[in-house]
Amino acid sequence: MTETSKIYLAGPDIFSFEAGKILEEMRDVCASHGLQGITPLDGEPLPESLSRQEKASIIYQRNLALIDQAAGIVANISPFRGIAMDPGTAFEIGYAKAKGLPISAWSEDDRDYLIRVSGAYGGNLRKGEDQVWRDPSGIEVEDFGLTDNLMITVPAGDIAHSFEEAARRIAEKLNRE
Repeated sequence: MTETSKIYLAGPDIFSFEAGKILEEMRDVCASHGLQGITPLDGEPLPESLSRQEKASIIYQRNLALIDQAAGIVANISPFRGIAMDPGTAFEIGYAKAKGLPISAWSEDDRDYLIRVSGAYGGNLRKGEDQVWRDPSGIEVEDFGLTDNLMITVPAGDIAHSFEEAARRIAEKLNRE
């Protein structure tokens, strides 16, 4: 790891009313671990003259370019607008994994995914004849004892309980390389 390894900070924090303050605090934590936090909000503001579709395309390209610059990714996989994580963050984790980048993730809700799904359905999950948990529509619910979908939690490894812990873990991963 170089003293200023860039770490892409993924997650729905960018949608917060206080995103600037939150991201600045995250950058400070990164700096305390010898890292430089980079975020989807980095870069010049987009011209107002662009259409919404043009803005979306530019944001998408910018985010990929930022991940391309990064030595790793720290992702907030806390439930967002439902029982599971932000889908954009899920994509960013997959993109980082495909590039071979180390991933560290954290969640403010570290309950088992099955428990969260059960709560969303008022506890109305049932085991079918196949001994698999199913929602009221009969759709299988993952039951691996993980914080979120296995395609997220397996590449991220042990899910941290805080951003500070996740940042420390990514610094340790980079120091081992």
